[in-house]
Amino acid sequence: MSERTQAEQNAADRRRELIAEALDRAANGGVFLNAQGKLAPSLYNSRSRSSISAFNALTLALHSDRGGFQTNLYTPFTEARKRGDGVQAGEKGVPFVWYNWNAFRDRSDKERTISRQEYNALSEEQKKGYAPVRDKEIRTLFNIEQTSLPLSDKAAFEKAVKEHGPASERGESEQDDKKLRMAVNEFLKAVSENLISGEVLGKNLLSDEMIGKLRSAIEKYLDRQRHNDETLGEFLGHYFSGEEIAAASGSIRNGFTSLASEKLRDPEMGDRIAGIAADQIIVKLRDKGELLKAISGRLTEAVGGLIGRAINSVLGGKDGEITDSIIESLRDPLRELLSENIREIMEKNAADIVGGMAESESEKLMGKQVSALLAGKEELLQKVTESLIGAYRHLVTEKLPAMLQAFNLSRVIENRINEMDIDEAEQVLLGVMKKELSAVVWFGAGLGFIMGFINALF
Repeated sequence: MSERTQAEQNAADRRRELIAEALDRAANGGVFLNAQGKLAPSLYNSRSRSSISAFNALTLALHSDRGGFQTNLYTPFTEARKRGDGVQAGEKGVPFVWYNWNAFRDRSDKERTISRQEYNALSEEQKKGYAPVRDKEIRTLFNIEQTSLPLSDKAAFEKAVKEHGPASERGESEQDDKKLRMAVNEFLKAVSENLISGEVLGKNLLSDEMIGKLRSAIEKYLDRQRHNDETLGEFLGHYFSGEEIAAASGSIRNGFTSLASEKLRDPEMGDRIAGIAADQIIVKLRDKGELLKAISGRLTEAVGGLIGRAINSVLGGKDGEITDSIIESLRDPLRELLSENIREIMEKNAADIVGGMAESESEKLMGKQVSALLAGKEELLQKVTESLIGAYRHLVTEKLPAMLQAFNLSRVIENRINEMDIDEAEQVLLGVMKKELSAVVWFGAGLGFIMGFINALF
């Protein structure tokens, strides 16, 4: 994550200040936000169709409440000047996060960017090779009451208050508000209960077409990774920060080291290792014993007589029996000696031995290319695909009904409507009922919207 600029830090401090004051006000018997029922924050006389984000809207609304302003209408200083207005002396604006999307980066060459004008001149196929670059700015806005508008154009200001100000200024009564909310709530509750049921969603989410789209999406993703020349560390860096990767890697290493060290320190493990080592030593000694018997035979032939027979008796014995017997007699002492030493070594050094190996292998793994890690793993990738599809089926079949029940969509919709001001709620209701559509049409339209949204995900 990049460090904040001073402007971003100042904006964050200002937002924290506004939120803290609102919480303190609510804790002392007041209202956290918009006690007067003003319309949602917007830009005064703006031609832009872009809506204000929830984050910015909260900041503007808190600032408006703090200043005791009659509306949530705001304007940049430059726009106020264009209208012939200025900002009144001593007034302090509020930070507004603004994003520009005027540059596009070449997906194949991250150092190369082009302007929006150049991007618009490309074909649709060429545009797929570029990604928008988000340029974050912190701008300062002022409530229209902080400008000279109330003095320079009193009629325009009063009109703004009447259209965007408190509910009392807009001529709304509590009875009107209650009736409208009840109508909208009943309508949307019926829609949610009949259109977005577990049975309806499950049937469509598990259709052959949907499963086919999911399989195709997974296979395309895995196929891209087969040709991905990034290292595993670089690949993970697209989804996690360096600190998160390091923490996860360290946690896995520590867990493996702890488990393996505990196993190695187990006396039984030491005995097993010692037994294997002793057996290998005996095998090697027997190989050497064959050489020893050959040497004793040569000496016997060369020396002859009583001395030769004595040498053969000690080194070779009858058919090598003495040599084998001597070697075999070493097995148990060797096992005990090795077992005692291995236990001591593992007790003191197991964690260091395993930890060093784990760290070395971890670094090697993070430095390998994704394509190399997936090479020759076709059977594994197929199992991954089937496992993901199986998990999806399980989620839809076993978890979706409980999730919908716990989510209580109709209650969420009702609460959302209750949060709307009267004008917003009226627009929602009239927008969906202006032609008095029949229930069948509503069902088809609603289902089409839902499935279109789900299809867009895949």
